[in-house]
Amino acid sequence: MSMENDGVSMLEKDHNEVRGWFQNYFNTSDRTAKLQILRDIIRELVRHNSAEEQYVYPLITDRLGMDNMIYEGHKQDEQIHKELMYFLEYFMDRAGPNGNPQVIELFDRDVKKLRDNVEDHMKLEETVLFPNLRLKLTSTELVNLGNNIKYAKSIAPTHPHPLAPQIGAKYVHPVQGMMDQAFDTLKDFKGQITGGTASQQQQQQSKM
Repeated sequence: MSMENDGVSMLEKDHNEVRGWFQNYFNTSDRTAKLQILRDIIRELVRHNSAEEQYVYPLITDRLGMDNMIYEGHKQDEQIHKELMYFLEYFMDRAGPNGNPQVIELFDRDVKKLRDNVEDHMKLEETVLFPNLRLKLTSTELVNLGNNIKYAKSIAPTHPHPLAPQIGAKYVHPVQGMMDQAFDTLKDFKGQITGGTASQQQQQQSKM
């Protein structure tokens, strides 16, 4: 079985990429470069989380026979990630090169909070969930999981939507994901033609 098509290996590859981006964020002093790295982190985490919600977490109880608390715990973790990412994206413009030093310090503290939460979540998956998936799923099922993950990421939103429903995700998210993705693309495009960013657009909308 090719590791490229193994769903678990694909998820592990995502984890390593995210770890590398967080390391680059804290090793880079240029604020503009840091914020671009953070945008990449948020985009990948949103796509990764969306795919897991649809096709990985249902397996926790359906195929692995693990306690429902583990399933709910994973969903809770990702809800925390969504809210942290939404907060960071909203205030990103204030943490740029011309930002207030105190604001930048607080902003980076919250990036560390996101990193630590994500790292704990990834370690739990790598030590508990992924080994059980490899043990219980056949080679064909692992390949099917990989194909489903690819598809889910291709239609996933690219910005955090903390109010999006999680219950019944496998049935709701494909449609909701495409709608969110279209909205995110439009939001980014509007930011480009007006000279503003997605964060600025959100701030304008909140004043309406």
